[in-house]
Amino acid sequence: MEFRVLGPVEVWKDGAEIPLDGSKQRTVLAALLLADGRIVSDERLSSLLWGENPPATLNAQICTYVSRLRKSADPGMEILRQRPGYLIRLDGARYDHGDFERLAQAGRLALREGRHSDAAEKLRAALALWRGPALANVTEFLLGAEQLRLEEARVAVLESRIDADLALGRHAPLVPELTGLVAEHPLREGLRAQLMTALYRCDRQADALAVYHDGRKVLVDELGVDPGPTLTKAHRDILVACPTLDAPASRIEIAPRPAMLPADLGDFTGRTAELARVATVLGDDDAPAVPCLITGMPGVGKSVLAVRAAHLARADFPDGQLYVDLAGDVEPAEALAWFLRALGVEEDALPTGLEERIQVYRTLLATRRVLVVLDNASDDAQVAPLLPGGPTCRVLVTSRAHLPALAAAHPVALEPFGTDDALVLFAAVIGVARYDAERDAAERIVARCAGLPLAVRVAGTRLVARPHWPVSRLLDRLETSGQLLDEFRIGALDVRESLHRAYRTLPALARTGLRRLALLDVPDFPAWALAALLEVPEEPAEELAEALLDARLLELRIDCGGRQRFAFHDLVRPFARERAEDEEPPRAARAAMDRAFGAWLSLATECSRRLDGVGARPARGGASRWRLAGGLVNDLAETPVAWFEAEHGALVALVAQAAASGQAAAAWELAGACEDYFELRGHQHDWRRTYQRAHTAARTSGDPRGEATMQLGLARLAGYRGDANASLTYADRAAALHAALGDPVGESEALRRCADAYRHLGHPDAAEDGARRALEIALAGGDRAGTAGARTALGDVLADRGRAGEARAEYRMAVELSRALPDARRTAGALGGLARLDLDAGRYADAESGLAQCLAVYTLAGDQAGRATTLTHLGQLRFAEGRHDAARSLYRDALALLNGLGLQRRYAHACAVTGLGRIAVAQGESGRAVHLLTTAAELWTGLGLATRATGVLTELDGVLGRPRVTA
Repeated sequence: MEFRVLGPVEVWKDGAEIPLDGSKQRTVLAALLLADGRIVSDERLSSLLWGENPPATLNAQICTYVSRLRKSADPGMEILRQRPGYLIRLDGARYDHGDFERLAQAGRLALREGRHSDAAEKLRAALALWRGPALANVTEFLLGAEQLRLEEARVAVLESRIDADLALGRHAPLVPELTGLVAEHPLREGLRAQLMTALYRCDRQADALAVYHDGRKVLVDELGVDPGPTLTKAHRDILVACPTLDAPASRIEIAPRPAMLPADLGDFTGRTAELARVATVLGDDDAPAVPCLITGMPGVGKSVLAVRAAHLARADFPDGQLYVDLAGDVEPAEALAWFLRALGVEEDALPTGLEERIQVYRTLLATRRVLVVLDNASDDAQVAPLLPGGPTCRVLVTSRAHLPALAAAHPVALEPFGTDDALVLFAAVIGVARYDAERDAAERIVARCAGLPLAVRVAGTRLVARPHWPVSRLLDRLETSGQLLDEFRIGALDVRESLHRAYRTLPALARTGLRRLALLDVPDFPAWALAALLEVPEEPAEELAEALLDARLLELRIDCGGRQRFAFHDLVRPFARERAEDEEPPRAARAAMDRAFGAWLSLATECSRRLDGVGARPARGGASRWRLAGGLVNDLAETPVAWFEAEHGALVALVAQAAASGQAAAAWELAGACEDYFELRGHQHDWRRTYQRAHTAARTSGDPRGEATMQLGLARLAGYRGDANASLTYADRAAALHAALGDPVGESEALRRCADAYRHLGHPDAAEDGARRALEIALAGGDRAGTAGARTALGDVLADRGRAGEARAEYRMAVELSRALPDARRTAGALGGLARLDLDAGRYADAESGLAQCLAVYTLAGDQAGRATTLTHLGQLRFAEGRHDAARSLYRDALALLNGLGLQRRYAHACAVTGLGRIAVAQGESGRAVHLLTTAAELWTGLGLATRATGVLTELDGVLGRPRVTA
C-alpha cells in the first residue's frame, strides 16, 4: 500500500490506484497523513473541509468519510477514533511525504559531513517523489493551510541539493536549471546566490554581477529592502574573487560513469546497413531523443548488433553506458535498482517503490549523456519505466516484437542472414583454413542453419570445441539426427532455448496454434488454417496468427492476390513439432489435422466448381469437410484461379501428407479437386505426383473408388501430355474399376478416354467401338455431360474415318447438349470438331467463326493448352487460305504456349511443326522444310501415330525429289 500527497492525493495498491470519492474524502486522508501520527480534532477537520460554514451534520459526514477510507485503504492503514478527533497509523505502508523527509534529513546530514555525492543522490531522490504541486485535488481550505509549508520544504531541499552539486563541481549544468528557478522564485536570495556562484565558476563574472543587481532591484521594488547577508556575501566575494568561490580539487567528486556493456564479438559479421542506421540514430544530436528499436526472430542477432553498435558509440556517451538483459521476465523495479546502483545511489538511499525509482533514475540522467541498452524486452511494461526523460540520453532496445510504447521509435528489422554472410560468419568461427579444406560440407552445414546467426555460431563453436572432428562429421549429424535442435546447442548457446523463451511468452491458445500448425507439412498457410486447427472463428484465428507473427515465430508471406500468408522458419518448425509431440494429446492432434484437411478440401472443391469453363464436380469419397464461414468462402472462391495459385504448394504437400499418413480419401479427393486447375495452368508435374501418391494410398488402403478416380485422372493427364499408350492403359483399368463399382458416369468417361487413345494410335475400329459404348452407357444413365462428351469423341473418330456427315451430326448434338451445361470447354470441344470439318470442306468463314468461339472460351477459362490447339487449327486455316505469314505466326504462338506448358510432345505440337514445314515448302525454303518435316515425323512417331508420321515422310520425299507441295 502506498499513500501520496506530494502531487494529487492518491492511494495505490499492487501497482493500481484505489479510487477515492471526491475532494473531501481526499482532504480527510491528507489531513490525517500530514499530522504525522497526531490526533486531528473534529473541529480541525471541519475547518479543512468546509471552512467557516460547516453543515449541521458535520460530525456524521466526517464519520462517513472516515468509514469509506477505512474500507478503501484497509489493511494498509488504521484510522482510530480518539477524542477529540481521529489519528491514522500506517501499517508498513509507503508514504511519500514521510519518505521525502527521511531522504531530505539524510541528504542534509551527508552535506554537513562533506559527503557531497551521497548528499546529492539522496536529495535528488527526495525531490523525485514530487509529482507536481502538493495536495492538488483537495479542498481549498486544506490547500491554503498546508501547501505553502510543503512547497517551502521542497525548495529548501532543492537548494541543499544544488549546494551538493556545486560542491561536486557540477556548476556548468546547474546554470540553466538555476536560471529557471530564479525566474520562478525571484525573491529567494539563496537560489540567486547559487546562480551567481555557478556563473562565476563558468567564467561569467559579468553575468553573475548582473544577476545580483537584478535581484537587488526586485527586493527594493517589491519589498523595499536591501539584499540579505547571503546575497550580499556572494556579491562581495565575486568582486574580490574570493578563493572560497572556487571548487577546490579536493572537494570535487566525479559522478560514477557506468560501463555495463557486455563484451563485443570479435567476429561480428554482416549487418552493415543495419549498423549504419543504428549509428545514425545514436549519433544525431539534433534529432529528438527517440529510441532505436531492433526487432527480429529469436537467434537472429539482435543483441549482437545492439552491443556492437553500443561499443562503437561509446565515445559519444561520456557519462556512461547502462545495459540490462530483460529476458526471463526481469521486473522494471529490479532493472532500475541495477541502474541506480551503477549511477552511484547507495543501497540505503535506494527507493523501494517503482515510481520513486523511476523519478530518481530520470533525475540522475536529466543532464547526463548516457546510452541505455534494453536487451530482449518483452513488452511495454518492461520498457516504459526504463526510458530516460531528458533529451541528452539515447536508448537502444531489442525485442522480438514491435512495442506500442515505442511506436515513434526508429525501427531496425533484422532478417536471417543471406548465404554469403552466413558463410563468412561460419568461416570466421571455425577458421578459414578449416573452412577451405571442406568447403562443400561447410556450405551444406550453413544451409541447414537456414540463415539463423545463432545456429551458424553454435555449429561453428561445436567444431571449434572438437578440433579432431572433420567438418563432414557435424554435417552427418545434422542430416541424420532425429532431433535436429539437439545439434544446435553448446554451453549457453542454445537455439531451442532461444525459441522456447519466445514460446513461453505466448498465450495458451497461441501456443496450441503454433504446435498444430507445425503438424502440417505445408510450406505456408493462411490465417484461416488456424481457425480449422483450433476450431475457432476466422477473426480470432487471424489475431492469433498476428500474435505468432509479432513473436517472430512465424514469417509473413504475401500471395499472388495480395493476401497475407504465414510460414515457419526452417528451425522454428522442428521446435514447434517437438512441442506438439510433448504437449498435444494424440486424439486432439488427429482431430485438428482432420479439420485442416477438411477445410482445404472444402475450399478446393468450391474453387474447382467455380473455375471458368469447368462444369464437372470432383468425385467425392469418405473424407470429411470442415466448412469455413460462408462470407469468407465466397470471398476466397470469388477468384478461384488466384486461390489455387496461392494454395498450390500447400495442396500438393497436403496430398502427400494425407497419403503418407493413411488418409487415402483425403489424399485422392484433394488431388481430384486440383485436377482442373493443374490442367488449366499446365502444372503436369504436380498433377502427376499428386495423383500417383493418392492412387498408391487408395490402392494400399483398399479404396476402389479412390483408385478408379485416380486411374481416370492419370488417363486424362497422359492424354493431355500426348502419351496415348499410357492414357489407354490407365483408362482401360479405370473403366473396369468404375464398372465394378456400378458407376456409369466414370465408366463412360473412361471409355471415352480409351476411344481417344485408340484414335491417336491409329486403331479406328477400336476407337469407334469405345466411343459408341461410352455413348450407350451415358444415355442409359441419363448422364447429359457424359453423353455430350461421348458424342464429341464419336465425332472425332468419324471425322478421322472420313465420315464427315455422321461426324457433323454427332458434333451438333454435343453442342446442343453442352450449351445446357455449366461447362463451356465441353462446348468448345464440339465446336472445334465442327470447325475442323468446315476447314476440310473449304467453308473457311464457318471454320473461322467456330474457332473464334473456341478461342474465346479457352482464353476466358485460362486454358493455355486449349488455346494452343485452337491456334494450331487457325494456322491450318490461314495456310489453306494462302496467308502463309499469318499461318506461321499462329503456329509459332501455339508452340510458345505449348513449350511454356512443357507439352513439347503433344498432338498440337506435332501439328504446328508439320504446318511450319509445309509453309517452308510452299515458300521454297527447302533446307528449312527438310528440318521441320523431319522433326514433325519424329514427333508423330514419338506419339505412336505411325500413319501421321508416314504421311509427313511422304511429303519430305517430295521435297527431296522435286520442290513442290500438295496443300
